[in-house]
Amino acid sequence: MDKKNIKGFIFNVAYNLIATAVPLAILQIFILPLVSRYISDEAYGLAVTIIALLDICPGVLGMAINNVRLLNDKGISDNPHRYNFPRILREICLLNVFVMLIITIIYEGTFNLSVVLTVFLSVLWLLREYLIVEYQIKLSYRNILINNVLLSVGYLIGFVFFYFSHYWQFIYITGYLIALFDLYKKGFIFTEPFVRTKLLNTYRKDTFFLSFSAVLTRITTYADRLILYPVLGGRQVSIYYAASIMAKLISMIISPITSVFLAYLSKIKKKPKKAFNIAFALSIVLCIVGYFLIIWSSNFVLSILYPEYVQEAVVLVPYTALSTILYVLITILNPLILKFFDMKWQVFINGINVILYLVISFICLNMGGIKMFCIGTAIVNFVKLITMLILYYGGKTKAEFTE
Repeated sequence: MDKKNIKGFIFNVAYNLIATAVPLAILQIFILPLVSRYISDEAYGLAVTIIALLDICPGVLGMAINNVRLLNDKGISDNPHRYNFPRILREICLLNVFVMLIITIIYEGTFNLSVVLTVFLSVLWLLREYLIVEYQIKLSYRNILINNVLLSVGYLIGFVFFYFSHYWQFIYITGYLIALFDLYKKGFIFTEPFVRTKLLNTYRKDTFFLSFSAVLTRITTYADRLILYPVLGGRQVSIYYAASIMAKLISMIISPITSVFLAYLSKIKKKPKKAFNIAFALSIVLCIVGYFLIIWSSNFVLSILYPEYVQEAVVLVPYTALSTILYVLITILNPLILKFFDMKWQVFINGINVILYLVISFICLNMGGIKMFCIGTAIVNFVKLITMLILYYGGKTKAEFTE
């Protein structure tokens, strides 16, 4: 990467960091803490659990088709094979509606307006997750920043609807509608025709494998809420969520860096070695600093954001922070695994990780409640990180298999 490209990469990371930080700050630091004060502990615990489900289902499906298109863009940008994606998008939207309808009814315990709003939100969530790929293909991170600012404005407007209705979904629905309107006005993907070519099944398969792998990853990321809610109830989920808020903020800030990284990786062919060693070592140092920063600031931050949970939540912070810091390192490494190794490794690593997570988390939960649960999560993330490093340094890349 020459000096011009390095400069462009740094600016795009900065744009994407700001783009992520704006809606993140609006939601996590302002809106969601306020929501917790207008509804009961149980209702808030259910809300953050449903939000986790949204990140797992439409978030993953949209991200998968986004990444498949992004990784294949170099070979399809000037030919009709790119028109396979509207067909795949329609298929996964239908799948998303079916899955979210069933799961939301199970968690809500009945079919009601909240379920309808959640399913509608899930469609908007998926569409934006995919359609933002147009800006990523063009490396137009300034437009991503603008889109995220509009998303944040929508969240604030949506909070007004929540205030009068007490349906938290309106916060997200308003934000996503405004963001999608921006994409519609500026983009070309909305106008792409439905065309079937010989690569349709290839892209379907890649989308399926990446979706399956990412679902396994996000299940372990959000399984804390999915497991704790039915076992311990909404209040314990609320306490755990408050305890992990600082760590979650840091992990979410890392995701835009990996998004830019993946966009640039789509342009190179060989696995970087020396550059990776330096970057990963620097990441470890930053994560260690970040860990102690979380510990040092947690009591102050929690007393502002979640004063009703601070005493119970602060004792969990060292464990939730450790787990999330390990997850950040996994997130930094994952784009390289995705780019240079066969997709089956994503499924294999994440499949083993889910099994390990379920076994260890339930054992730890029974041994020592929510505190041991947090420790078990950290152990699982550490095992996954070591497994990915062994693959990166010792496994054969896709290019090596074809030589």
